[in-house]
Amino acid sequence: MFLRRITYILHKFFNRVNSLFENKKTRTKVFYRAVMATLLGLFLSTCLVQPLSMTTSAMFSSPDKRDFQLPDLFAQIANNRPVRKYDDRIVILNIGRSNREEIAEALSILSLCGPKAVGIDINFAHPSDDDSFLLEAIHSLPNAILPLGVSSTKKNGVFEIEEKPFFYDDYKDLEYGVVNLPTAAKGTVREFAIDFPTTQGTLPSFVTALAEKLDPSAVEELRERGEETGITSYHSREYNILDFDDIEEHAEDFADKIVLVGALEDAGDMHATPVESHVAGVMLHASALSTILDRIWIQKLPKSVDYALAMGLCLGIMLLVFGIKTSFKGFVLRIVQASLAYLAVRIGYGLFVDHNIIFDISFTITIIAFGLFAVDIWNFLEAIWKICSKKIAKFDAKFKTI
Repeated sequence: MFLRRITYILHKFFNRVNSLFENKKTRTKVFYRAVMATLLGLFLSTCLVQPLSMTTSAMFSSPDKRDFQLPDLFAQIANNRPVRKYDDRIVILNIGRSNREEIAEALSILSLCGPKAVGIDINFAHPSDDDSFLLEAIHSLPNAILPLGVSSTKKNGVFEIEEKPFFYDDYKDLEYGVVNLPTAAKGTVREFAIDFPTTQGTLPSFVTALAEKLDPSAVEELRERGEETGITSYHSREYNILDFDDIEEHAEDFADKIVLVGALEDAGDMHATPVESHVAGVMLHASALSTILDRIWIQKLPKSVDYALAMGLCLGIMLLVFGIKTSFKGFVLRIVQASLAYLAVRIGYGLFVDHNIIFDISFTITIIAFGLFAVDIWNFLEAIWKICSKKIAKFDAKFKTI
């Protein structure tokens, strides 16, 4: 009796579900099947997003990079174009392996070249036997910004100052900026910080403090956006890079410029960016500074847009799959699939380069790639369903004759 009751219930269940597709118009059946297959495709794509991201990272990023996002690919493509933009507002002064005395002498000469502002990305953490010449040289620089390092995590909503020059507490007339990068250790640096709330008040970031010296209105506009970080535009930029030995010969190159002083060969200060795997910290500051001065406010579209586009494309693919009855349907679907993938990448690239909009279409690409796979699974499930439905119907009919 128990087995008969279970069989009867299953038979009713299969009949109820089958009635949704039976005695319906062909278009309605196609739509129902497309919706169900779309839901299956979304489920499979969600499960495959992380593995696909890891595969994409291995394909498009170097082994040294710890993480990868699809918009990084757009930045790499843009950076490989022959189009370059030379930023003549910023000069990079490479200290190389110079000692403290050589740095002091170079800064003293630099002060005579008339720079607009000088960002010193060097932390003089400990005093030496005689630092009077160094301090005198720093004081002679117009609008000098010195670095501070804060704790990596907030405590009670504020940061603690952890790294500072040895003269920080004695020379309050000097200006400082926080050099911390808003990224995980060894992660790809995509953003720059704007301000840091600290136990000693809100301090600007290193690049924000420098940008205020050249274009205060750009910094004001940046802060009005109400965000803690900005997205750096790295691609297609070139800078004038000079060594300490070139200061006197290129004195005119420093006039009315923002000069960033730092080491380009320091292995401990190398970071990954979307366009390169090893970039010196001073170059990160230069790119972020250019982004602010150019007012390139890069927007991120919410992930919900990616998911909405993915659902729409998936439903369209499923409607084609179940609606086309020609013998060359497979060829047509492959053409459509490849065209949609290209179009999605092209739209994402165009939004990034031409409109400063980051559209992470990773989920859309995933569902396009695995859409037909979902159809195959759906057809398999349909076949299993029909077999089970017939078997249950036979068992139920057999029990009724007993």
